[in-house]
Amino acid sequence: MKKVMLATAALAIGLAPAMAADPAIRKPAQAKPVQASPDWTIDVGAGAIFTPKFPGAKDNKVLPLPFFAINYRDIAFASTRDGLGINVINAYGFKAGPILKVGMGRQRSDEKTYLRGLTDVDATLEGGAFLSYSYDPYFTTKLEVRKGLASLGGGKRNVFLAGIGINEKSEGHEGIIADLSVDFKLPALFDNRLFISGGPRLSYYDKDYARSFFGVTANEARVSQFAAYAPKAGLGKIGAGASAMYRVTDNTSLVVFGEYGRLMPIPRDAAPVFRNDAAPLFREIVAPGFRDDAAPCGVVLGVGALPVR
Repeated sequence: MKKVMLATAALAIGLAPAMAADPAIRKPAQAKPVQASPDWTIDVGAGAIFTPKFPGAKDNKVLPLPFFAINYRDIAFASTRDGLGINVINAYGFKAGPILKVGMGRQRSDEKTYLRGLTDVDATLEGGAFLSYSYDPYFTTKLEVRKGLASLGGGKRNVFLAGIGINEKSEGHEGIIADLSVDFKLPALFDNRLFISGGPRLSYYDKDYARSFFGVTANEARVSQFAAYAPKAGLGKIGAGASAMYRVTDNTSLVVFGEYGRLMPIPRDAAPVFRNDAAPLFREIVAPGFRDDAAPCGVVLGVGALPVR
């Protein structure tokens, strides 16, 4: 959810009396002072999101979505959508700097049938960098590259492996993800209250990330329905996303967003890691019930653009 801030400017025109028609004696018009931008802006809100249970899941779930976005002088930011970051570069439409985010995990309780025997993947603290370019009011493009840094879970034991004497616990991924997005912006509608944008999405997964979510180890193959499989790096997902924001009042906005993404086989020349019953050319199903069209969508009602001085 991009926060859209509206700025207005006033132009004061002074009308001199008829007797002061001589420019030499006319007093200059007094311009109205321009209000300085606040150091802090804070958006808060709440909503819901309809999303796959885990990356590539066959089924979806509805989750509450607390929303916040904090920005300090367009230098530092923290938000539900963009994570925690700093604009080290901020000039001529370019922004770049470090970023921290939390990547979702995968729990066997999310899909007990297909994930039976597979070790959980904990939520992961991801760190990396971003580069964006905005050509207002037409489009914005952004590239993020992140790596798994630390597990945020408790190291849950795989009870199925424990049953055959193997002690294996869950952990976060240590892989690298690269996300590329382009959002084309429509002209503002309804007296500059409705803002719509959207465009393509592309994701790359390295082998460590792909194996965490889509691979099957030799030990897991012993207690699950899947053959051992180790996917390689490659194009992870391709799709499109869009969002719309309607400013109900000066301080309240309604945001609706959605994304469709198709998970790509990793690698292309191997047995697919995604479940696809309608593809008879696939020679083997080797991974836990993934489908190729999972993507999140949601609605957020929030209070926006609240300046804090």
